[in-house]
Amino acid sequence: MYVNIGGSDSTGDGSIGNPYLTIPFALSTIIDASPTKRYAIIVGSGTFASNISLKANVEVRGANPIATTISGNVDINDASWTPAGNHRSGFQDCALLGSISFDFNATSSNEGKINLYNVRIGTAPTCTSFSPINQVTFQDCLFFNGMVQNGINMSLYSCEFVNGGTYQINSVSQSLSLCTAYGGGINGPVIFTYTAGQAINAVFLGFALGSTLALSGALNILSATSDSIPIRSAVSISGGAVLSLINDAAGVAYTPATPANWSVVPNNVQNALDEVASWNSGPWTPTFTSLTAVSSPTNVAGWYSRDSNVVTASFTVTFTGSAASTGSYSFDLPVTGTEFAAGTDLIGTVNFDNNDFSNAKIKAVPASIAGQVSFYPVIAGDADFSAFFQYSLV
Repeated sequence: MYVNIGGSDSTGDGSIGNPYLTIPFALSTIIDASPTKRYAIIVGSGTFASNISLKANVEVRGANPIATTISGNVDINDASWTPAGNHRSGFQDCALLGSISFDFNATSSNEGKINLYNVRIGTAPTCTSFSPINQVTFQDCLFFNGMVQNGINMSLYSCEFVNGGTYQINSVSQSLSLCTAYGGGINGPVIFTYTAGQAINAVFLGFALGSTLALSGALNILSATSDSIPIRSAVSISGGAVLSLINDAAGVAYTPATPANWSVVPNNVQNALDEVASWNSGPWTPTFTSLTAVSSPTNVAGWYSRDSNVVTASFTVTFTGSAASTGSYSFDLPVTGTEFAAGTDLIGTVNFDNNDFSNAKIKAVPASIAGQVSFYPVIAGDADFSAFFQYSLV
């Protein structure tokens, strides 16, 4: 069925070649719409100012949201919604600029559902349930003045709320107030208010909140991905309401400022927190406080990390003096067992001038300063290499 500004309600027949002039007249000609026989009213370009009471099982479809404007008020106050049945109606590819009320309670519609696709919405729609079955779905829609939801199973797919309008969800007695939002976002306040009746339960998946979030009342839960939550100072939670993060920190990228501080360099916050949680008291960074050797070293550099019960350290010590000890020496100290026990031989492998000394031992000795431990390598056949270094475990 077709409606066009060049059509006629008196001589038109609703065909593409002889369209009606107004949407209400086209609706009046539909007397047998049902869940098994649905109608589409195809509306051409132009502005249509008549108020509309949308019938059940009828979709109004424009040319596009810029070309087709419905400036009259829209509601669903029609008796066709009352009988039992999976009634579905909606709007597509148009702009709705008048007041909008999808009130299933007013018509006692037990199974009524509304779907809007690619619609520009100039005022704040009010959506009210009669039963838990009532659904409203917005997909690829642009809201200019927020929305009010009383009950309803609401779905928002890639929808944007602009101009600072408020999205308000209120509890009702006849049904849960549900919302699932995928993508899109809002730059106005989001307010969920539970006062009595059935619970509010919402899920935001990548639905960005650019203003404030206020949750109040005991039966009030918002589960959201981390990119759906505003900064902490913009969030208000009271009366037993719950804000639950779905993805914790797993999806938040993280690049360490000093990768060498990590035994396994994390690439997101979750990995970083998990590694930190595995440290008994760390991370620990070596702070060198003293160093002695047969041939005194001129430079000491290195790193130290702790992963669970395995300690790994790597140091480069540069010696000057006798020919036998001149040069740079690197060694890795994978240490297991009792950690930092004074006088205990800790078996490890020492890489010394690119040679492995599998019988090398690292001996922990008491330190005079609390919180510090001294280690020195004991390598058979290398009496000159008797340097020890002491560092704090910070």
